[in-house]
Amino acid sequence: MSFCEMFEHHFHVYRKDLGGHARHYLGGLLGRAGRKNLQGIEADVAGSDYEGMQHFLSGSPWDHGSLMGQVAGEADRVLGGHADSALYVDETSFVKKGSKSVGVQRQYCGRLGKLENCQVGVFLAQGRGERVAAVDFRLFLPEAWAGDRQRCEQARVPEAERRHRTKTELALEMIVAARARGSRHGWIGGDEVYGN
Repeated sequence: MSFCEMFEHHFHVYRKDLGGHARHYLGGLLGRAGRKNLQGIEADVAGSDYEGMQHFLSGSPWDHGSLMGQVAGEADRVLGGHADSALYVDETSFVKKGSKSVGVQRQYCGRLGKLENCQVGVFLAQGRGERVAAVDFRLFLPEAWAGDRQRCEQARVPEAERRHRTKTELALEMIVAARARGSRHGWIGGDEVYGN
């Protein structure tokens, strides 16, 4: 995974190098079919460590914003600057069984086409032709979550993110951020929920 090297500096936190956990996690996500949870990744990826990856994902202070900024810049370098370069907005749902995952509740699940217990993420991608790269994302926080301080604290939702925004507002935030980064696109497309 030599392509990861250009992003490794994002995973140097204090005096610790978390790049190994990042590579193992990414290798597991991109690896063979099967469950993409930490247990499955640990079983499939040689040298990976469940506890280390768990801390990397949930407790270490690396900055995902700077990483995604670099990913977006690389995507724009490859895909941007043409009349057919575009930004795409869409959402996807992640079905969940419990109630502890941030933003989970019974809500419309697009993947299943019905109400289900799930999380919903809004995503921004940049593309040209058949080539597409995810460049930003936001987790939708339902009003019930945003108004429940104790639940947000237990789930470690950052204070700045403890407010409800509609999916359209999240999409607009990402488009504004992409333009501020200098994204070179000819048009913006999205599902009908995001307007016309």
